[in-house]
Amino acid sequence: MSHFRTIITQYTDTIPLLQAQLYLGFAPLVHGKAKLDVEKYQEEYLKAKQQAEKNGEEFTMIDLSGCITVYSTDTPQPCMSYSDDFRYASEGDEFFAVDQLITAEIIVHRDQVGGCSNDVGFAWTGDKYLFLRSDYDANCGKCSDRMDFPYRLTENYTRQTAHEFARKNNMEVSEERTEQGIQIKLRPRQNTKSSSRQQVATRR
Repeated sequence: MSHFRTIITQYTDTIPLLQAQLYLGFAPLVHGKAKLDVEKYQEEYLKAKQQAEKNGEEFTMIDLSGCITVYSTDTPQPCMSYSDDFRYASEGDEFFAVDQLITAEIIVHRDQVGGCSNDVGFAWTGDKYLFLRSDYDANCGKCSDRMDFPYRLTENYTRQTAHEFARKNNMEVSEERTEQGIQIKLRPRQNTKSSSRQQVATRR
């Protein structure tokens, strides 16, 4: 049975992290803090959707309701192995104590990762998420290094973080792919209604 590794990340926000995973084709389940974050986000989602439909405006928020199921709980849950066994931390882990049960707030079920894969998790430390992945899954399956999973997840996390910031601050996002990666720019959103009124006033 391969060891689980704790990988320190810069993922500090739940919502963009979940959106990035959905973009990559995964369906993560949330528990604990992540569940609370999604519940709060979904309240905003429903209000914003109703307002957009009422005003005939474009609606771009991503529905995360599928991340909460009957299996979601208010506490972090264990990451399971390919054989449905609990996983425990090994010596040298930077977050979990030796033989401590490995739990996470965000879990991608092993069936989504690969045929003989283990669960992949993201555990909240208080200020950021840790990436939990077995040695086997680092080399095989959809979350492996050979599939560029860490890079693609980080790239999409950055993109979704920018879109969330823009949404909350009434801004627009533009993207340009360069040799170094994706370049993201933010600018104030133009008020089309105000612009239309100004144009009418000018013509008069």
